[in-house]
Amino acid sequence: MLWNGVLATTIATLLATAAPAAADTFTVTSPEDVSGTCAQPPACASIRQAINSAHQTNGPDTVNIPAGEYHLALGALLIANDASGISLVGASARTTILYGTSSSRVIEIDTASATIAHLTARLGTATAGDSPYAFSAGTSAHTRATC
Repeated sequence: MLWNGVLATTIATLLATAAPAAADTFTVTSPEDVSGTCAQPPACASIRQAINSAHQTNGPDTVNIPAGEYHLALGALLIANDASGISLVGASARTTILYGTSSSRVIEIDTASATIAHLTARLGTATAGDSPYAFSAGTSAHTRATC
């Protein structure tokens, strides 16, 4: 009986002191399209770096994208294998514009939970029958996103 009490107390203590999954916010500081992760989070040199850094954290993350034009020369922004969720949030759909290339989509969401809000995605190319803004095999929400 003593062990049951000790076990119950230990479990209660562990549950009470366990840290919840933290949400991180990354802020894009440049219109450049740079690969890798953020050198000095939460500031990130590109949207792509912010997304890559968000993939490495626990909990839902937000990528704030200020007004501007973002030309995605390195291909589609990939949000993949992230069940905790990523939100891409622009300043407004009129002033935050992401441009794809003639050989890739603008954004691809694959096996992930994502929210896209207050931005416009333009151009981009997909394989026959697909949208240049591929939201597949995951959960996505679009709030004032223009495609």
